[in-house]
Amino acid sequence: AANDRVERDALLVQIDQRIEGADLDAARAEAELAEAELVRSRTLRERGISAENALETQQAAATSARAQVARLEAVLEQKQLLAPFAGVIGIAQIEVGDYVTPGTIVATLQNLDSMQVDFSVPEQDITTVKVGMPVTASTEVGDLSVKGRIIAIEPRVDPGSRLVAVRAEVENTDRALLPGQFLRVTVEL
Repeated sequence: AANDRVERDALLVQIDQRIEGADLDAARAEAELAEAELVRSRTLRERGISAENALETQQAAATSARAQVARLEAVLEQKQLLAPFAGVIGIAQIEVGDYVTPGTIVATLQNLDSMQVDFSVPEQDITTVKVGMPVTASTEVGDLSVKGRIIAIEPRVDPGSRLVAVRAEVENTDRALLPGQFLRVTVEL
């Protein structure tokens, strides 16, 4: 549900997998049979009753059966959407029964514990800004202020604006900041 906290690897979406699940059951049964036949072929070969090529054929069949099982397991994994990190889930953009294609937005997932703030510095001031420097970010009306540190500086000047992009990470333990919010950033020199 929207605004729920989810842990990393939590199942967010499960696409219908009944057909692939049945295929996987059949492939596992075939793999077990192929493995049993391989054991029999090895035993017969060790006793000198069967030809070497019969054993090789059975080894290839067992390898193929194992590969089919692995392929279907991978297909089933692609039918699940797991949370890539712990965070707060947003409003669902899909409903049960919807047809989902690659690229469909399911919901947003935000880690609100710490936030990254992107801002720009004029090119003439970039030499005074360094990674690790403390920053203060505050809302436009000044009702909220948080501390953080610069974590990255873009190594190029934007030719159109003559600005350099800078990224800071700020703590958001009370979750007062929201992604996309406009903030004023002060670098403490």
